Amino acid sequence: MNEDGRPVDLALHPGKRKAYRGLYYRGRVEVNLAGEWKKGLGEPLWVITNLEPDEALSVYQDRMKIEESFRDLKSLLCLDKLMNKRQVYMEKMVAMVMIAYSVGLLIGEATRDHLYLKEGPKRRRRRRCRISAPAQRSSKRSLYSRLFILLKHKLQLPVETLQEIVRSVLAFFA
Repeated sequence: MNEDGRPVDLALHPGKRKAYRGLYYRGRVEVNLAGEWKKGLGEPLWVITNLEPDEALSVYQDRMKIEESFRDLKSLLCLDKLMNKRQVYMEKMVAMVMIAYSVGLLIGEATRDHLYLKEGPKRRRRRRCRISAPAQRSSKRSLYSRLFILLKHKLQLPVETLQEIVRSVLAFFA
């Protein structure tokens, strides 16, 4: 509700943002409300907060990157299925999975940049590599996590491009 006690219209169109300050949750608690509907998503994101609305959206989106990382660790790398009997072995296994995750994340990020960033009127991916039909048709392709792109998309990159990506990623570990 706004300060007059009337409900606020939460209509939002794809590609738009809205911010409300000084609303009252259940008529008692003063809050700020921020909404954003990114193109390609099925519904808007609404955040109720005591922060400034734009700052709240930024914080929430950063948090979602962390949540994606945990989801990838559990589902794509099967971290939730590890069953070690000793803590020492579990710590070693988690360390190996984290190293594999880091390498996969960086290679996936470089691959996503290579495939999906626009370069002039044409996209790079049309000139240098092929993607399987489902990934090519998807309007959400740039929303996928980096590790998901690496492990789940059927990418067919030229050997030289793949070597260039791996060399740039391995430079992080030098």
